[in-house]
Amino acid sequence: MLVTIALAGCGGSKQQSGTSGTPGTQTKQLTALDLINIIGSEPDTPAGAAYSTDGGSTTLTLSDLRRRAQTTEDKATVKAFERAGFRRIFQRSFNGAVNVADATAYLFRTAAGAAKGLSVLQKTLEKPGGVSQRVTPVPAKGLGDDAWAGHVIGGGTEGALFLWRTGSLVVVADMSCDDTCDFDVVEAVRAYVDAIDKRAKEMS
Repeated sequence: MLVTIALAGCGGSKQQSGTSGTPGTQTKQLTALDLINIIGSEPDTPAGAAYSTDGGSTTLTLSDLRRRAQTTEDKATVKAFERAGFRRIFQRSFNGAVNVADATAYLFRTAAGAAKGLSVLQKTLEKPGGVSQRVTPVPAKGLGDDAWAGHVIGGGTEGALFLWRTGSLVVVADMSCDDTCDFDVVEAVRAYVDAIDKRAKEMS
């Protein structure tokens, strides 16, 4: 899927139990530099990951998404993002000794638009990444204005993914391991997510 560039490791995910909050007015318009600072450096979790920045970073605007859209589903998603007031994506990927981590920030013009964008992403990401994958919902309590998360097992990988919104910003963060993880991947991703969410709230 064109806009779900954060999920190369994990595949799909399922909705976590419920959402909270209503779209409001953001006090500050976030900038491209803010997105870079919000995503920040490599996670400090799990122990022994020894991350590098070999995965690099990616920035995409609406024009970029239009050019990259190939399938009917891609084009429909880009149109939905455009209607929601999408501005840009910033993603950073990290390769570790025991896992891979990704975080992607989706910036919209308003909180209401971000809520719509989150809904678009949710509909895409809740689909299993393959017939052999199994997704178990996990708690995302206290995270952002809207949130859902899942633990993904099968298809030659194990991982966890969190999707949440803070004001006009939607973030996807995930980690994955080949076969299975030798650590609590849900706990590791949640620690990563909490650090990102804290920076997002401080800048909003």
